Amino acid sequence: DAILIENVVGVKKSPHWLRAKAALEEGGYSVEFTNVNAKYLGVPQNRNRFIATAVRRGLATDIRMAAKALPRVAMPIKEVLHNRQTVWHYSRDNKSPCVRSTDGTYPALRPNGGYHPKPGTYIARPGDAADISKCKPLTTQELAALQGWPAHTWSALPQDRRAAAQILGQSIPPP
Repeated sequence: DAILIENVVGVKKSPHWLRAKAALEEGGYSVEFTNVNAKYLGVPQNRNRFIATAVRRGLATDIRMAAKALPRVAMPIKEVLHNRQTVWHYSRDNKSPCVRSTDGTYPALRPNGGYHPKPGTYIARPGDAADISKCKPLTTQELAALQGWPAHTWSALPQDRRAAAQILGQSIPPP
């Protein structure tokens, strides 16, 4: 038996994780955990994640060693969005750029990732890669690709882009 757990990095300091880890260990599982950035796992997104494995005693996953062995080469957005030079990312603050070059990685996709400003409403920010007029809204399929979802799973997403973005922003890719 094996269990894989994924969450935000801060969960490892929470009482919920400590209780879950203790329950797994009491249930006969060996628990290992580490932090991994999705940009080193073939996802063009800068998304730090907490990953834990729990396997029946006697087995080992060596997840920390596997994480250390990852190549430190980030996948740029243009690797999955070939026809784009810029993408929109709704920044958490009003100072960071929102129009980004596809030469870099995408920040963590959040549940509000389906938002895109209406023409004439966006005020350019320092560091924007281009004028907002050069940046079209990301499609549901493009959002899924940024999140690392394989193309064969995209049909499971809602047709409504905002609803799909909410699911994608709270997910890890399915197998």
